[in-house]
Amino acid sequence: MLELGVLALWNELHFYASHRALHTRPLRRFHVPHHRSLVTTPWSTYSFHPVEALLLGSVPLIPMLLHDFSFTALALLPLFSIVINNLGHSNYEFSAREKPPGLQGASRRHHLHHTRYHGNYGFLAAWPDRLFRSALRDDEPSRASPRRPRADAAGPRAEPR
Repeated sequence: MLELGVLALWNELHFYASHRALHTRPLRRFHVPHHRSLVTTPWSTYSFHPVEALLLGSVPLIPMLLHDFSFTALALLPLFSIVINNLGHSNYEFSAREKPPGLQGASRRHHLHHTRYHGNYGFLAAWPDRLFRSALRDDEPSRASPRRPRADAAGPRAEPR
């Protein structure tokens, strides 16, 4: 379990750095297909360019060079990742709290990321965005809102800046 915890922490850092890099001018074209989903669904999880898949799929490579992780930890990491990714793209608020922590707030934070394009680059946790000052505030206007049915669910395309 400790190994899985270490890998989950590394996944959070790797995802934040990779995701933020995908929003830079040189890599943006590889991430734009994912942002065509303004209103996210679990299917949005699988909408990405092959270059993005390679970058985000490289999570275990550096840790494997530094430690002989168990097969179980390495096998559970992608399972953990895909479950959390689907929940993060579910467009469902798992808590009625104003600012739900951790997993409960991941869907809301990622929804805000999709509606505003810049900010909230983290995976599950909010702390990387707070640490690197990329957290979005809930009270800023957005182009879509979770939990509200939308007639234009297929919606307009995201316009990256």
